[in-house]
Amino acid sequence: MTIVVVGKSSFIAREMAKIPIARAWRFLSHDEALTQSRWLGNATAVVNFAFPPSFKTQAYHEPSDVDSSLARMIAPRPVRYIMLSTRMVYGQRDGNFGLTEDQAPQPSNFYGMSKLQVENSLQSILGPDRLTILRLSNIFGLERGRTSFFGQMMKSLASSEKIVFDMGAATKRDFFPAHWLTEALLQIVQRPIAGIFNIGAGFATKCGDIASWLIEGYGAGRLEITNPTIRDQFSLDVSKAQKAWGLRVFSPDALREDVFEFGRMLRMADLNEPRI
Repeated sequence: MTIVVVGKSSFIAREMAKIPIARAWRFLSHDEALTQSRWLGNATAVVNFAFPPSFKTQAYHEPSDVDSSLARMIAPRPVRYIMLSTRMVYGQRDGNFGLTEDQAPQPSNFYGMSKLQVENSLQSILGPDRLTILRLSNIFGLERGRTSFFGQMMKSLASSEKIVFDMGAATKRDFFPAHWLTEALLQIVQRPIAGIFNIGAGFATKCGDIASWLIEGYGAGRLEITNPTIRDQFSLDVSKAQKAWGLRVFSPDALREDVFEFGRMLRMADLNEPRI
């Protein structure tokens, strides 16, 4: 019996593949998963990391919905499904602290709207008993090439020794390291529990502090603010997931250590990069 990971080239899937126990899992690209059927034979659970980039810039487009296509493939079989959703389904009202899973979704951008549409589609296809929906906070790691908030900070710091914010440094958000997420996913995919669960730090941190710790680890740089407006603040209540799987409690000290370490790793990568 096998756990199937779809979207093998994604940032988080690559992190998952580093875990020794995950070497026994089956990692597929979304094209491989959607065009082949052999993997269905012994699959016990599917976790999907793939989604179309258009979800972030355009309205939901059903033919691009990888999750729903996979769900229809496993529907006749006793296979569990783990979907990676986003905190964006709750919306981006100011001061969204302590968001709980029973709060009514009010997405305010294309990504949140599309992910909520996918959640509803999966519930319709699979029903509530085989589906685990994980609403993720800001996941970060050593991700200089990604277009995420953290990835853009790293790119800017490495290229110009500065980080530029178009928001106030005091803006507070929920940040959660990728290696903590993969630790949680390891438990979740091996023992799926149906329902909707928040996954994140469980607390909000000033974005200015995140930038300062990254700069400190990098050993150089400065933070530049182009707009002092405080906006899109949030944190997730993660007590439901912690209770369900006995997940370790993340702490502000652990967050600072991880951000600092990623800054240090970024500096080492720059120093070791061949010069032309």
